[in-house]
Amino acid sequence: DKADGAYFGLDFGFSVDPSAFVKSWIVGKALYIESEAAEIGVEIDDYPAFLDRVDGSRTHKIRADNARPELISHIKKKRFNIVSCKKWHGSIEDGISLLRSFSEIVINPSCKQTAREAKLWRYKTDRLSGDVLPVLIDANNHAFDAVRYSLEPMVKPSKDLSIRVA
Repeated sequence: DKADGAYFGLDFGFSVDPSAFVKSWIVGKALYIESEAAEIGVEIDDYPAFLDRVDGSRTHKIRADNARPELISHIKKKRFNIVSCKKWHGSIEDGISLLRSFSEIVINPSCKQTAREAKLWRYKTDRLSGDVLPVLIDANNHAFDAVRYSLEPMVKPSKDLSIRVA
């Protein structure tokens, strides 16, 4: 009764990258990742069955990576409430800031891909100095990209995005 959500997020993959679909909740200051579907090579026609692996996928809004508008359109036609996420310069970092703002992130043990990524997601490090660089390694990030997408309405841009005409 004290939970906000459920929040659903989808990151598209294919070749060597898994498609990742997560369901999460916010309870107080904690984020709970309840369930996931993760698979490499999900064919377009197989997305409805893939999404149906996560309870509530047809009754809640799904926020998805905007890189595949044709896939979002296809899934929408299969009676899913799916929308494309907004992205802006810095949106990944802003999403990570939101994730870091939680007092804890609790991952259900059945969410094996999400748990694996939580251990492996990293920033690049300088080879000579060992300094951590402000660049994420583009690997082991699919489930957490899906988590960021699911929470998109709560992600606030860290910079003023207003456009001025000079």
